Amino acid sequence: MLLPYILLMLLISFVLGEIIGPYIGNLVGSGVPQIEAVFLNENEMPWWSILWRKFIGGLLAICPGLMLGREGPCIEMGAMVGQGYAEAVFQSDLKEKRRLQQSCVAAGLSAAFSAPLGRCFFLSGRNYLQI
Repeated sequence: MLLPYILLMLLISFVLGEIIGPYIGNLVGSGVPQIEAVFLNENEMPWWSILWRKFIGGLLAICPGLMLGREGPCIEMGAMVGQGYAEAVFQSDLKEKRRLQQSCVAAGLSAAFSAPLGRCFFLSGRNYLQI
């Protein structure tokens, strides 16, 4: 049973490499440094491409038993959901886009830690809105 499991892990690793390959700089690691760079206007990320790749990649990694932290991906996916709403639904300016991103980052953080008050402390401790 060990050999089929190893082959399955190799196949999943190959598929993960193909999924994250085009946006490797924005998808590797936790995603928190990339989101901080977005808030500081040093990075711009395509929300839909990052969102689905992070979600599917996370499922492919965690379901068969590979290690994956949940906090960073929840934060990055939250920021991409906020950016998606700002761009596709509300057509917001940059300041409102950052507010939506920060709100969704806080919601992702709250969901990852199961701590609803954590998002309040996160938002009150960070001030990225000097645009």
